[in-house]
Amino acid sequence: MINTYLSTFVTSWVAKANKYKDGKRDGAFDRFFSLFVPFNALYQAAVDRMISNDAIRESDVTDRRSATEYIITYIGAPLLQEHLHANCKEEIELIVKLIDEGTFYVSTCRKTGKPDHQADSIHTEGIKSNNSNHYCKGILELIYQTRCNMFHGSKEFTHIQIRLLKPMNAILNQIVKILLARLDNKV
Repeated sequence: MINTYLSTFVTSWVAKANKYKDGKRDGAFDRFFSLFVPFNALYQAAVDRMISNDAIRESDVTDRRSATEYIITYIGAPLLQEHLHANCKEEIELIVKLIDEGTFYVSTCRKTGKPDHQADSIHTEGIKSNNSNHYCKGILELIYQTRCNMFHGSKEFTHIQIRLLKPMNAILNQIVKILLARLDNKV
């Protein structure tokens, strides 16, 4: 079971996120930030459980691995893929299309700051694969990298970002739901 404090915290942030409208630039950014807060709290709780059950070693834990790998293990890749496919298939397909067509890029080369299309391609190819682990990891990597871009100031604060953030917000909302349900032993 999930503790009352964490449940209240997550519910409060999701309610806050739902007040923002994705159709406006500020709303799309604010909603993403507001959904990432409970996502972060939930994946940390999942990792804490995994450490206490000796499923992973604390020394192996990083924030990126927690958000992109360990929650797949905790939820189960087939269950997570099934949930995402059932609740936001169109949004996932749109993100893949936007990245594959070059409308958006998420990854950048550290040295040059230029788009890293190869890294983005790895994630979108994973999403297109029949392997549930690759599918989930591709989605989570794109979301986590977008978070890094936003938190570290490399994502342009322009209206066009709505096209990427709106579907990401829908996906992130579903990930929060399934992770909360898994932590609460409801799936």
